[in-house]
Amino acid sequence: MVGVSSLFKFRQLGRTSPLMAKQYQLLARGMAIYWIACPMALYALTRSPKFLLIVWLQPLLCMTTFLSIVNWGFHAFIHYDENGEQVPVVNSLTILDGMDDSFGEDDHMAHHYSPQTWYTKTHEYQAKVHADIVRYHGSVFKEVSIVELSCLVLFNQFERIAEKHFVDHSGKLSIQQAADMLRSRARIKEMEYDDYLEWLRQGGEAMEVKKAKAK
Repeated sequence: MVGVSSLFKFRQLGRTSPLMAKQYQLLARGMAIYWIACPMALYALTRSPKFLLIVWLQPLLCMTTFLSIVNWGFHAFIHYDENGEQVPVVNSLTILDGMDDSFGEDDHMAHHYSPQTWYTKTHEYQAKVHADIVRYHGSVFKEVSIVELSCLVLFNQFERIAEKHFVDHSGKLSIQQAADMLRSRARIKEMEYDDYLEWLRQGGEAMEVKKAKAK
């Protein structure tokens, strides 16, 4: 949200990519407007630090916190298959009969793995991956908002999630087994933070894109 890490990354990738160099310039200009021009203009007009805090800075801090919590929930669980690959129906979740699903936001599986699917057709994608959902006990939940689910995960309330919200399509798990499974998956880390930073410094995203194109 602040833009600093993206700015550094765009600059790094821009050394070998004209497109990313252009994006770096665009982001740098936008950050200069947001972080320098806007607060200077607002303060010149209002002479009020309190106004700057409430109208300019506070929304950024609140939205950053909100999006962090929501994304934590949408990607709370990780599971690897027998080949060491992440299982898509686990690492992105779906909420059925949610409270805030206006345009398919609650189907985060389709959001990542079938973005071309229209929001009224996400059930068709679910039908395609149903066998995997059954096999891997996919991350499917019901009658909960993503904010509530995220908070339940953060506060280690997996028994409550398993009892009231988890949808076991296999029909084989007890409530405690489901809770233990969810807790275990929530504790798995793809990599350590220091390793992630090193991966970023070495141009990790660019290398992954090249690998994907090679395939």
